[in-house]
Amino acid sequence: MALMAPMAVAASVPLVVSAADPGYVPLLLLWTVCVVLTGYHVAANAEYVRIAPPESRGQAVGLASSGMVAAQGLGILVGGLLVEVAGPEHGLAIAGAAGLVAGVPVLLAWNRAVRTA
Repeated sequence: MALMAPMAVAASVPLVVSAADPGYVPLLLLWTVCVVLTGYHVAANAEYVRIAPPESRGQAVGLASSGMVAAQGLGILVGGLLVEVAGPEHGLAIAGAAGLVAGVPVLLAWNRAVRTA
């Protein structure tokens, strides 16, 4: 659980490196690292289900799933527009940078919460 936030932030780093256009094999390795780091989703989902009140767990999971699908759809739309404007390498790098900018404050807050717990 303590590694969830660091993994989420670190998953954006390989996308930022895509701007350097390092070649096919290095990109494949970088994106593999990105996918491995997104493994925090499994722990996050399990924890979410665990802390949801039993009497409304189904509703909580349904709302979370619906929100996730909506966010992914919006991400595909925005990502497609971004790649159309900036190109694939720079579009991925911009998305990675946005992930870092959004994730670092969450990481810092997460670290504070983990230390106090």
